[in-house]
Amino acid sequence: MALLVLGVTGCDAQGKVVGEADMRRTQRSSERRTSEERAPGGRLSGGLGGGLGAAVTGSPMRQGRWALADGSTLVLRPGGVLVREVGGSEQPLSTEVLGLPAVAPDGRRIVFGHRRSPQSELVATALTGAGWSPLRVLWADGQPDRPALSPDGERVVFVAGNRGVAGLWVIGFDGTGATALTNGGLDLRNRIPGQAPTGFVPVPHRGPPEVLSDRVRWEAPHGWHEVVLP
Repeated sequence: MALLVLGVTGCDAQGKVVGEADMRRTQRSSERRTSEERAPGGRLSGGLGGGLGAAVTGSPMRQGRWALADGSTLVLRPGGVLVREVGGSEQPLSTEVLGLPAVAPDGRRIVFGHRRSPQSELVATALTGAGWSPLRVLWADGQPDRPALSPDGERVVFVAGNRGVAGLWVIGFDGTGATALTNGGLDLRNRIPGQAPTGFVPVPHRGPPEVLSDRVRWEAPHGWHEVVLP
């Protein structure tokens, strides 16, 4: 006997069928988040607050404004266009940004993922006595994205692949000390195609993780996870 389901509009993060009322509640919640405003000092103003929302990187709906320490403003526009506004002029940074950029709390450091066909890479810039430094590549392996900076701006946590399995990584802002935080030592010899390997820890699915002074927290489809920073 066929099962007829009326009014179904989609599935939730766990793959469960949800109806129109649930979808409307989810949409209203998302709209409230997008209207959040945050203060200067590298915080978001008038965009998708803190990277909340769909985990699809490079989404044209992602946009925001971040106040920087030198009085300029970092602006992410629909379509992945990232510029730095200085007075009435603009300094382009990238036209293919993936997700949201990470800005240090003091507004002096920026990290973001962008597409460089056929790969993606994490790039960084910092405010120095001579102005903003040229963009430099922090990481270019395993399609890195969803970066987040530690409170002191010294470390960057991001998602990248390792032997075909996504996991969390941490690297110093200076490009040293890259370390896998999750899924780095999995035994993939008997992995079944299409199934997560034994011991697999899901990566963040609602934007970048939350980086604290000594640990990292993130939300995955089946709950929250936490790992101590090395």
